[in-house]
Amino acid sequence: MRQWFLVLAWVAVVASRQASLNGFLAQEPTTLQEKTIKAIESLSLVLNDLKESMTKEGNAATPIQPQTEGKVEAVLLNLTAALQNNTRALREAHGGDSARGGEAECEVPYWRLGDECYYVNQHLRVSWSEARLFCRGLGSDLAQPSEVAKLRAALLMRYPEDHHSFFWLGASEVGGTEGNWRWMSGARVRPGDWARDQPDGGNENCVVLSRDEHPSLHDSPCYTHTTFICQATNATAARTAN
Repeated sequence: MRQWFLVLAWVAVVASRQASLNGFLAQEPTTLQEKTIKAIESLSLVLNDLKESMTKEGNAATPIQPQTEGKVEAVLLNLTAALQNNTRALREAHGGDSARGGEAECEVPYWRLGDECYYVNQHLRVSWSEARLFCRGLGSDLAQPSEVAKLRAALLMRYPEDHHSFFWLGASEVGGTEGNWRWMSGARVRPGDWARDQPDGGNENCVVLSRDEHPSLHDSPCYTHTTFICQATNATAARTAN
């Protein structure tokens, strides 16, 4: 009996998430990118709930019945279809807006800052190398901002209530040489972008941006788990301009 109660509670949570997502998608967006990013993040929350529930059920004595698995699969398919349909509609509307405005935008889920396109992942906390793999899976890489201070200012404006303090960027200490801090492009990290008393050495070979400090760069152990920022490659950004 307890097993079925947990299953029913699980389905109720998923259905509630789906209703919240559908309600959000029905609202008028402030911008194209913000609506799409929020939709993606809402789906991420649903999948996270499912993962936690499946872990709990997997530890239970009685396995989930096949008919229950079918219901959950149907919910996931509906969520995915809703996200795809709304994203497709947004892209079509975005194409019209770009043609009217004469200025190309970044592909979703990226947002534009000057001539650069960024995506901030606020929900996944991973190591530096895992963050880079995630970004590359989106066809981009960890962020290498031309102006670190402007990126930090944009974070404060777009996510004023974000409780995450640090974000991985695409820079590290390379070549086994102490103090040889470079972006993945090979460019040196500017001394003026480091926060006070940073970098402070030790086994801290990767770079994070602190939203709470200016200047904002810190060195950090590459295995630390934190959120991160992706930046679209030139090829990714160029597709929206063609």
